[in-house]
Amino acid sequence: MLIRIIVLLGLTQLLAVTHKPLVCSGIYTAVGLLMDLMFAAGGHAAIGSVVLWAVMRFAFASVYFGLLSRFDRGPLYWAILIAGFVIGLV
Repeated sequence: MLIRIIVLLGLTQLLAVTHKPLVCSGIYTAVGLLMDLMFAAGGHAAIGSVVLWAVMRFAFASVYFGLLSRFDRGPLYWAILIAGFVIGLV
């Protein structure tokens, strides 16, 4: 859980520099996929569900980083940022 927060903090900083939300969501998905594969319970069904979660994670992360990129440094930016951290903890 702490790793997710650190990764999200780093990726929001990367987004502020590059303004490329798909790169940030791709990195977030890759980190999550690697962690999920390391802790998978084994079997082909587990790998299939991990890949499905990775696709969903990429979709949600793309929306999240896209919104952060669109509302750059305004009050809505901070609301989206905090909501993303809260959702990421769940």
